[in-house]
Amino acid sequence: MTAKEIPYSQKIWTTKRSKQHRNGPFDKPFFLRLNIAIGGNYIDGPNGKSSKAYNVVAEEPSTFPATMSVDYVRVYQKREPKEVELKDTELRKLLNEKLGEKLGTTRTKNQKITDVELEKLTDLNLDNSNITNLTGIEAAKNLKNLSLNHNSISNLSPLAGLTSLKTLSLKENKITDISPLTGLTSLTSLNLEDQQPSIKPTDKSFASPLKGSCRKYCRYK
Repeated sequence: MTAKEIPYSQKIWTTKRSKQHRNGPFDKPFFLRLNIAIGGNYIDGPNGKSSKAYNVVAEEPSTFPATMSVDYVRVYQKREPKEVELKDTELRKLLNEKLGEKLGTTRTKNQKITDVELEKLTDLNLDNSNITNLTGIEAAKNLKNLSLNHNSISNLSPLAGLTSLKTLSLKENKITDISPLTGLTSLTSLNLEDQQPSIKPTDKSFASPLKGSCRKYCRYK
């Protein structure tokens, strides 16, 4: 016997208390009950909408007892967006501009930004922007290409969790420690040329996280 999947969507849920409670009927525990349907009325039946189902027990009694195999049951909960803390005003302004372009909306330079919004970004060019603090960019978890050339960045800690990054360019900043990039195993290109730190880093703190030889090297002015 070949099983046929019949998609069914229930959009309206009600209980006696639904109208009296703002969260009704979801203010009470819900249970999922799975059973083998052997008759009755159901939507999209053999003879049309809400028709009487085929009575398997009466017509094919030899098919019982029967077994229903369930691969999985999934329950989803809507995620609530959380505001991202952005300490650098220039970074906030630029991210709002990029999000406006991406989402096709008009945004103010000081508008609040959520983690859900930042996750929509995959490519960012923030060159020549006088950015000093990257706090908040860690929420852009789906970034694949990021360019931050010609800024005044020294702390790379906010980049530590951006494991989807493939290319990262940090030319002409004030970086002395790239150890936060150690976990970015998807990186294939890293540009750290011409850093201008106040203290020259040690060889250990500036070890490349890239596997194999690095095609772009670090230089200091």
